[in-house]
Amino acid sequence: SVASFFVSRVDTKIDPKLPEGSPLRGKAAVANAKLAYDQYQKIFASHRWEKLKVKGARVQRPLWASTSTKNPAYPDTIYVDNLIGPETINTVPPVTLEAIRDHGIAEVTLTRDLDQARDAINQIEAAGISMDVVTQELEDEGVKAFADAFTQLLKTIDERRQNAVSSLGPLADSVSKRIAQLETDSVPARLWRHDPTLWTTDPEGQAEVQKRMGWLDSPDKARLRLKEYQAFADEILKKEKIGRILVLGMGGSSLTAEVFASLMDGEKIDMPACLGILDSTDPEQVAKAGEEYPADQSLYIVASKSGGTAEVTAAFDYFWKKTNKDGSRFVATTDSGTSLEALAKKCQFRKIFSADPSVGGRYSALTDFGLVPAALLNMDLNRLLDRADWMKSQCGEQVPAARNPGLALGAVIGESALAGRDKLTVLSDPPLSAFAFWIEQIIAESSGKDGKGILPVPLEPLGNTKEYGKDRLFVYLRQTGVFDERMNALREAGHPVLELKLPSVYDVVAEMYRWEIATVVACSILGVNAFDQPNVETSKKITKQKIAEYQEKGKLKEGKP
Repeated sequence: SVASFFVSRVDTKIDPKLPEGSPLRGKAAVANAKLAYDQYQKIFASHRWEKLKVKGARVQRPLWASTSTKNPAYPDTIYVDNLIGPETINTVPPVTLEAIRDHGIAEVTLTRDLDQARDAINQIEAAGISMDVVTQELEDEGVKAFADAFTQLLKTIDERRQNAVSSLGPLADSVSKRIAQLETDSVPARLWRHDPTLWTTDPEGQAEVQKRMGWLDSPDKARLRLKEYQAFADEILKKEKIGRILVLGMGGSSLTAEVFASLMDGEKIDMPACLGILDSTDPEQVAKAGEEYPADQSLYIVASKSGGTAEVTAAFDYFWKKTNKDGSRFVATTDSGTSLEALAKKCQFRKIFSADPSVGGRYSALTDFGLVPAALLNMDLNRLLDRADWMKSQCGEQVPAARNPGLALGAVIGESALAGRDKLTVLSDPPLSAFAFWIEQIIAESSGKDGKGILPVPLEPLGNTKEYGKDRLFVYLRQTGVFDERMNALREAGHPVLELKLPSVYDVVAEMYRWEIATVVACSILGVNAFDQPNVETSKKITKQKIAEYQEKGKLKEGKP
């Protein structure tokens, strides 16, 4: 255990009581601490202590508190440099810590100059200043400050508890029970063990799950490749000075890039390059992209997890002709061994980023599909991954379900859907609009199968509160508070409303990780496999058949209405 001991506050109390220019100013705090430590050493060197020590007793260490320098006339490390000794702890604020790292003195100083310390205290007493009175005042003030802070903390916790309960409305009881059940079923630990039985009992499905859980460790894997991402960005932005970048992708292969581009555009700062997304085969949109991203000024990122996405292949063909087959204008992001990788090698693309094969497309935000565009947008990749790491730690294996933000969000979404509130209505302040569509994609593609699912409704214009039925769960991505009044009205009408605050661009990265966790937990609650995609594969198969039919016959069957 420790015994807290105020330091700088002693000088703050005594200095004003001394004459201006007194040599005793700035001496009382360190002298008082040194004499206290001298007494401490005598106590813990006594015969009585030795008898206790033999029986397992441990030293109670002095903890020097309030050690930042309040008076700018004093050295900024005065209350650290002079208080270094065995069995002590010094708590310092970040500014003081940086000063210590820069020019602090790391040597034992507590036991030096004790005679000078006693003389300083004696002179202060002789000047009519009672150390007993001063230290008692500090103790009383300190106890009151801590008590007030603790009271305020309890008040804040209670207010937040009440807000959480009122936000969940009719779901409060069922969500509470579900979170308790997640804990009983060891879901946090099973998730991190990649236990496929959370989602399916089918052997083939279980094998697929175990091949698709790499996203949990994406922040750690990404750190190992930061130099590669940054070097590529420097090559494009600084050396080549390419000012326009277009991502050719669909769904999870391009949505994260779109979110980052939208967020950075909302920051209203000068960007070294303009980054856009083409995720459509609409002729007008393709033609517009061709005008805005001309071949002689642009870099094209061909992004496809499978490497065979028909729409992406079509977009590549269009711009390949536009560039007169200049491979240096293209970059590929895809899994190893795909047809896109083979094409990139054949066409001599500038670079091929090999994506993590253990991460599915819709969970690929913190892989090459998101981080290469982030680097080209000049985002701080270390800061970005710091936020992801923080959320990962909050959702860790040892974190109880009730304190795990990913599991808690998943419990709300899952229980909401079971209660018939399967319309996940995502509203956002304008800077976060693209993120609402990212949420739509991961929720819809993960949960919508086997006759079950959650229907995301992103950025729906809000109607009259009374018009909404009991099929809605509202999620508000808040940055500026545009919808505060409307959200309050929805809560008052009995609708469950979740408010997620994202004050910084980089907070979105933490939210992405949380939503990945929440999505797989919600799917587990619904009893669907979050990692397979039967409808997507079926759609791709039908598309390829239609293309082959058109190539063979020159027309498509009309079909029956």
